[in-house]
Amino acid sequence: MKALKALLNNKKENLPKWVMGRIPHHYKRITCSPEEAIRLATIGQAKISAYFGDKLFFTQAVIAGACLSGDYDTVIIVSPSQYGKSWLFGRIVAINAFEKKAETFVAGGDSDKTGIITNYMFRALQQSAPEMRNSLNSESKDKLDKLAISFKDGGSIEPLSLGEHYNGELSRNKSVGRGGDYFVDEAALLSEETFAELGRRDFKSIDGSKGLMALISNPHKPGVFYDKLTEEDLDARTLVIWMDILTAVEEERTTEYNVLHSDFAKNKSTRKRYLMCELDTNDDSMFGEPKVYTEEDEGEYKQYFIGVDPAYKGKDTIEMAVVSLDETGFVRVEEIEKLHKSNWRDGGTSEEIIRTVVRKAKMLDAALMCIDVGWGVWLVEGVVRRNVACRGINFGSAPTRARVRNNEYAATNAA
Repeated sequence: MKALKALLNNKKENLPKWVMGRIPHHYKRITCSPEEAIRLATIGQAKISAYFGDKLFFTQAVIAGACLSGDYDTVIIVSPSQYGKSWLFGRIVAINAFEKKAETFVAGGDSDKTGIITNYMFRALQQSAPEMRNSLNSESKDKLDKLAISFKDGGSIEPLSLGEHYNGELSRNKSVGRGGDYFVDEAALLSEETFAELGRRDFKSIDGSKGLMALISNPHKPGVFYDKLTEEDLDARTLVIWMDILTAVEEERTTEYNVLHSDFAKNKSTRKRYLMCELDTNDDSMFGEPKVYTEEDEGEYKQYFIGVDPAYKGKDTIEMAVVSLDETGFVRVEEIEKLHKSNWRDGGTSEEIIRTVVRKAKMLDAALMCIDVGWGVWLVEGVVRRNVACRGINFGSAPTRARVRNNEYAATNAA
């Protein structure tokens, strides 16, 4: 919380007025000059106002101008949560397809993320200027709450899923084989393989011009999006707009009071990602911040647990970790034992290993044994038959918070 308060203390006063609010002084990063930002904002505000009658805050207008001016091929955007970027993208997508007559895709890691922008876009089209609304194909007019739409003189909009929920299975990625302009929501959640498939927009035209790719996200995790966000040697047709909550406060999009009293501010992870717009490097951990063990904290150890990383014939060792949990809540690794089995004998070696881990569990009266089932189904079955409390855990399914929220079995079981 100290870091957030320190950030807000840097707020500049008496900033120039804009159509809504003021022109901010602070950005984490914006890779254009102040003069260029004002030029883009003027373009963006004019277009959004002409088609939809909406007023924009300054950075919203810069984003719209960058996407619609034709001067940029890649636009990378980070803003605080609830700033209105998905709402804005719904309007930009419609104008992009209508004015450029472009094949335009709204993309997300899965259909739910794709639907956020498209729902805003469908509602915006229903209230758009007559020249846009009347140019919709008759079939599209009847399906504004459905799937793809198209315009009479060219240009289309189609939502598609990039298949991220299916662990990189290529057949689930609907962008495969389809070049065009892409507007991608929650881009930080996309894998390297998915970004590679979006590369078709680089070859959209034989004259070398690219399709537009606009990426919005919070910096949820390291990866391709974060690399693009922080890349130093950008080409002239790439623009990075990286806000944080101070930018929004200076714009008068929100207030310091609202920020400091928000639920986001109360949690370290959400405070970093959604307000300070920084990378939370601990986000993939299920266990929060570790406690620091000291001698004074030591209590009487009550329970032991065993974790086993098994292997099969091709590996030399199996590793078995003994972990204790004491009455004060401290977790401590007591020992890690390597079980050597280089000369594997079918029907013999496996039984020896089963007897070894069962003997350790019964000696410690272990409350639970967890075995990685990537290679260890045989071990789980053998231990269970000997009446030891045991769970087969698929740790390869990465028990992240996101996967637990999605109620994926392996992840919730591992957690």
